[in-house]
Amino acid sequence: MMKLGLKKIFLHLLGAFFLFSPMVFKAQETIGLTMGNYSGVLGAQLNPGALTGNKTFVDINILGASFHFSNNFAYIPKEDPAFFGPFPIDTIKPTYGDFYYNGYYTYYRNHDDKWVSLNAKLMGPSVMLQYKNHAFAFSTSLRMASSGIDIPWEIPVFSYEDLHYLPLLRKRFQNENFGLNALLWDEISFSYANEIFSNINSSLSIGITGKLLFGIAGIYNIYNEADYKVLDVNNVYYYHLDTEFAYSFEDDIDNINPSILLPGKANGFGLGFDVGVVYTKKVKTYTNRSSNHRICSFPYEDYVFKVGFSLLDVGSIKFKKNGELHHYKTDNLLLNVHNLPDFNDLETNEYFRYLSEILTGDPDSSFQSTSFRMGLPSAASFQFDWHIYQPYYVSVLWVHPITYKLKNVHRPAQIALTPRYETQVLGISLPLSVINYHIIRTGLAIRIYNLTIGTESLGTLLDMRNLDNLDVYFSLKFNLAKGKCDPNKRDACSGWK
Repeated sequence: MMKLGLKKIFLHLLGAFFLFSPMVFKAQETIGLTMGNYSGVLGAQLNPGALTGNKTFVDINILGASFHFSNNFAYIPKEDPAFFGPFPIDTIKPTYGDFYYNGYYTYYRNHDDKWVSLNAKLMGPSVMLQYKNHAFAFSTSLRMASSGIDIPWEIPVFSYEDLHYLPLLRKRFQNENFGLNALLWDEISFSYANEIFSNINSSLSIGITGKLLFGIAGIYNIYNEADYKVLDVNNVYYYHLDTEFAYSFEDDIDNINPSILLPGKANGFGLGFDVGVVYTKKVKTYTNRSSNHRICSFPYEDYVFKVGFSLLDVGSIKFKKNGELHHYKTDNLLLNVHNLPDFNDLETNEYFRYLSEILTGDPDSSFQSTSFRMGLPSAASFQFDWHIYQPYYVSVLWVHPITYKLKNVHRPAQIALTPRYETQVLGISLPLSVINYHIIRTGLAIRIYNLTIGTESLGTLLDMRNLDNLDVYFSLKFNLAKGKCDPNKRDACSGWK
């Protein structure tokens, strides 16, 4: 099971899900898109209550994409060329020797638990409309999230060095409660926000987003207990092994047909929601809202600061097609890894029954169900935005993951301090982030009118630090500003009441 669980499952199946990542481009929290007074429909991703506080009353996202990968195990050293170096990655020459540098990457030599996170999002046509105190939004997206949490340090080392790695041979490792999981799904969202209270000094808005979730693929591998010893390159002795494995995807995953990404081809269905509240301390200026009849004439009201709190991605997907749930439990097993077949030689369901026969002596004993449920990458979030002076702002963002017994995709924690310059023509954000409470990242996002390009890991893109993460995002939008109507001409909003 060591060779299978660590080489076949840990790498092959997780890697198979990584094949989806070139098709979809969610960065960490895409601060350059979701924080700011021109965030529009994309601001609902962070807090649906923020929809009423924009400088625009119509916001249409034409196309947007984001991609985030990070881990604390493997990396490409910054000394070797990567993205902006003079050579493509397939011409990299190792500089650390074959033992230390196996292939295109090496790894951190410590005994910390390991984690990995991959989030990607393709944001399709989406629109927001605000009328007086009410805001409505509709959005579509294709999302992918994959994570591994609390992975014992020696497991990826075995995967990298193989079972003949002498420093770890004949040592007993006792681990529990760790796992890997991944989700690929279509999402259709409907948002509503209402400014339930407003006076000359302050306002309070609440918002909610309901989500229809169409599960394209799902997979999780949870280890409740893994107590083992690698005896030699051929044999692994398991004192105790208790693991669950669930999957749902098209069996020919290496030759994926783009049509399976459509909601009608989904293997599972679920519901989800976001909910948020935003308190705004206003600049004390009187505005006569009652005289504004046209939708475009409803004014934007400046603020001193905003404080928001939200719950994000609460929900789950139940998979019922093209999948199975297996539970393997065994004690005192000597496993010869050469008895394990190649994953590509069998159909997926045949493979896991064969594995059950090897581990328990019964090909059907591991089978539990043809359906299972997985949770979304849920989180709690706090936002604070201070308007310092004219176009200068500074914001604080905190995101903390919410987990459900390892069966939901894990969202990395993030704390970010972001100075921001913001006008209708130009926006510049400079986020300084702490990922998972100990990894520091610097970023940059630039908006020119309605085109935004950004990253929350600038050092990686510039080859200034080891390549153990990657984060990029962009958005192209169209919007109309609040309070801009020509009373003497028929303009874009003159007929709207």
